[in-house]
Amino acid sequence: AWILEDAIRGVYVSSYPDSVAARRAHLTYSLLDWYYDRAVVVIFVLGLFEVPLWCDTMHSFQFLPGTARCQVPQGGVVYLSNLPQLPPGISIVIEFVCMVMVWLRVRAEKKLQRKYFDKRQIDYINPAFNAVCRICMLVAVFDIWIFAAFRPSARVAPYVRVVFLLCWSNMYRLLKALIGIIEEWVSVVSFWVGTIVFFAWIGVTLLADANQVNKAGMQINEGFESFGESVYTIFTSCATDDFVDNFNPSFSANRGYGILWLTCLVLSNFLFLNLILAMIFDNYAERYKIEMKKFGRNRTESVRKAFRLLNSAPSGEPMVVTRQHFFDLITALNDSAWFAKTDMAGMEYIYRVLDEDGDGTLDEDEFGCVCAAIEYKFWITRKYNEKLEKRFPKLYSKPWVQRM
Repeated sequence: AWILEDAIRGVYVSSYPDSVAARRAHLTYSLLDWYYDRAVVVIFVLGLFEVPLWCDTMHSFQFLPGTARCQVPQGGVVYLSNLPQLPPGISIVIEFVCMVMVWLRVRAEKKLQRKYFDKRQIDYINPAFNAVCRICMLVAVFDIWIFAAFRPSARVAPYVRVVFLLCWSNMYRLLKALIGIIEEWVSVVSFWVGTIVFFAWIGVTLLADANQVNKAGMQINEGFESFGESVYTIFTSCATDDFVDNFNPSFSANRGYGILWLTCLVLSNFLFLNLILAMIFDNYAERYKIEMKKFGRNRTESVRKAFRLLNSAPSGEPMVVTRQHFFDLITALNDSAWFAKTDMAGMEYIYRVLDEDGDGTLDEDEFGCVCAAIEYKFWITRKYNEKLEKRFPKLYSKPWVQRM
C-alpha cells in the first residue's frame, strides 16, 4: 500500500521499512500533509481579508469597515478592494492555527526520515526543504508574536508564506523547471539590457544639451538630461506602454528622432522581448517534460514493485495478484489521506471490468490498469430515482426527465 501511495505521487523508493510503526508514522505524515495543504491555502486566502499594516490594527476583535480602519491625512480618498476585513485578533488566531498544522507536518516528516530512512541512507523527503521550512516556521511564529504584542508596520509573513507554498511537491517540480532556464534567460536578457543601454547612450549624446522647447512647451530633452535618466526613459519605453509620452517631446521637435526610437522599439519590444518569451516557454516546456517523464518512470517502477510483492503465483508460473490480496490492498490504501477513499462496491465493478481474461486474478498489465483507475474517486449513481418517481409520478414520466 505504501509503495502504491508513492506511485500515485510519482515517487520511487528502492527500500521501505517493514515495521508496523513505520507504516503508522507514514499514515500520520500523510494525514498531516493533507492538513498542511489546506493550511497553506487558508494562509494565502487570509491575506485577502487581513487589515493592511498601515491601517488601524489596534482594534483586535472589532469588525470595522475598511474606510474606518484605513484613513489618510487630510481626508484623502483611499481605494480599497471592498472585501470585508477580518479584525487583527481573529486573523492572528487563524494564522497561528495554520502554523501549528505546518509545524506538525514538518515535524512528522523529519521524524519519518530520521527514524526509518536515515539508517537505510535513503532521502525519502527533501532534507534541505525540510530544514528551510523549519526555520521559516520559527520565523513565522516569532513574527506572529511580535505582531500580536506590538503591531509593527512591517512583517515577514508574506515571504514566509511563499516558502511554505514552494514546499508543495508540485510547486517544487515547477520551481526546479524554472531554475533550469535561468542560464538561458540571463543570456538573452543581457542582449535586451545591452540594447537599452546602447540607445540610452545615443539618446543622452544627442539630447543632453538640447535645451529647446517644442510647440507644446516641453523640453525636447525631457528624460534625457543625464545618462541615468536616459537609461530609465528607454527602459520604461521598452518595458511598458509609456513610449509615446517619453519620445513625444523629441519627436515633435524633429521627426528624424522617430527613426531612432522606432529602431529601438523594434529591437527591444518586438525582437528581444518576444525572443525572451519564446525561449522561456521552450525551455520551461522541455524541463517540465523531463520532470513528467521522471514522474511517469517512477510511477511505473513503483507499480511493478508492488505487483511483484503481491504476487501469489507459485515459483516458475506467471505472476498474478489474487482478488483477496487486491482488496486487502484497497482496504490498506483507504487508511491513507493521500488516497481517494474507494467504495468497495464500485471497486468490485472496476475489478471485473479490468480483469479482461476473467480468471479472477490480475496479471501485470491488468494490475497496472487497475492502479491507474484507483487514483480517482468513484461512486455509484442509481439509474432510476425511486423517491422522485413515488412523490412526483407525472413529472417523472416526462420524456425530458427520463433523458436526464
